Amino acid sequence: MKRKLILFTALLLILLLAAVPVLAQSHNSQAGRVIFGSNLVLGESDFVDGDVVIFGGNLTMKNGSKVDGDVVVFGGTADVEGEAKGDVVIVGGAATVNGEVKGDVVAVGGTVDVGADARIDGDVATVGGVASVDESAKVGGSVVDGPDLKFGADGVSVVPENGQTVQIHPARPTFGERLLKFIGDGVQDIVIALLLAGLAVLVVIFFPTHVKTAQKTIEQMPALTFGFGIATTVAVLALSLVLIILILTICLLPFFYLIVLAAALLGLTALGKWFGEFIFARLNLNQPTPVTATLLGVGVLVLVGRMPFLDSIPWVGWVFGLLAFFIHIIVLSLALGSVVLTRFGTQPYVSGAATPSAPPIGYPELPEHAPIVPPEPETPPAPIEPEPPLEPLPPEDAPSPNDTLDALDDLIDATDVPEDEPPAPDTEEYR
Repeated sequence: MKRKLILFTALLLILLLAAVPVLAQSHNSQAGRVIFGSNLVLGESDFVDGDVVIFGGNLTMKNGSKVDGDVVVFGGTADVEGEAKGDVVIVGGAATVNGEVKGDVVAVGGTVDVGADARIDGDVATVGGVASVDESAKVGGSVVDGPDLKFGADGVSVVPENGQTVQIHPARPTFGERLLKFIGDGVQDIVIALLLAGLAVLVVIFFPTHVKTAQKTIEQMPALTFGFGIATTVAVLALSLVLIILILTICLLPFFYLIVLAAALLGLTALGKWFGEFIFARLNLNQPTPVTATLLGVGVLVLVGRMPFLDSIPWVGWVFGLLAFFIHIIVLSLALGSVVLTRFGTQPYVSGAATPSAPPIGYPELPEHAPIVPPEPETPPAPIEPEPPLEPLPPEDAPSPNDTLDALDDLIDATDVPEDEPPAPDTEEYR
């Protein structure tokens, strides 16, 4: 099992190898700062070993502070009195430079004020703004006041300093260029579908039990799986934003995305295997092997989600593109939901109400702090009245002993039967 896991992780690392340099360039130092909606003030002895990027805030670099990288401010101001070893870029704001800048100073849609104590090794440029440079300032490059740009339905209008408007229309591709792009996009989608299908085959070979467990969850509870997938996607986006904001945890992003990628691939494999078996059953074909079903199902799902060639059709391509977007959401949600519910396919998800427990044996337990009520006393039975004694017969009515013996002799004589004669039919013995 460990060997399979190591091999599978190595394959994923190979796929992500091309993206690692990009991540490294985006976050070239752990000491870099990315700030949202707040200001940053660097004191005289403060040093930032990396880039400083501020969204919706202001930057103040006092004399003696240093930034070993670029300074970028969106929608705010930058007051640079210290040293910046990279470029200083202002978008939609204003920059005041009285320190040392090793790179360029650029303002897009804003203004730049270069003071007398400023030293800039590169250029001072503005696009859609104004640059003011003191005569005593030292600028190694040139000062460029770019033209004002106006965007409209007819393209981009450039208004230089002389006031003459020049219309710039985007270049329209020729028929041959559009045809090559159409074919190239379709071939690219097919190649991506084949690569993902091949990876899914490796997953079903190395982890057949995990795939089968996730597949059963998709078959038995598709609605619940889809709901958990949507919630998981939102949680992944939120956690990614938190990791980016917290500079110390930004190095965890590659590992976090690796886990998410592994979960999505496992879920896609389970969904594709189920879809491939569904296609074989609809076509009344023999039961496919797991590899065949996975290869067919994942390939078809990816191709349907990519919409090769169809999304490039003029006038109606956007419809197919929108449909492909919704298919992506459904497939990704089912894939992530099945993996989350089964904990990466390690155990099946059981739904339904809990089975009621058997009643306890013995006396039922009283609830906590229940008052104990004493039993009510039993009502004693009513006394039985004695029967009155029998009254003795009068002496004249009482039988004498001789009368009693005579009556017994008469009864014996009446019941005597001879031994040789059979009993009469009306006697008790005959009956």
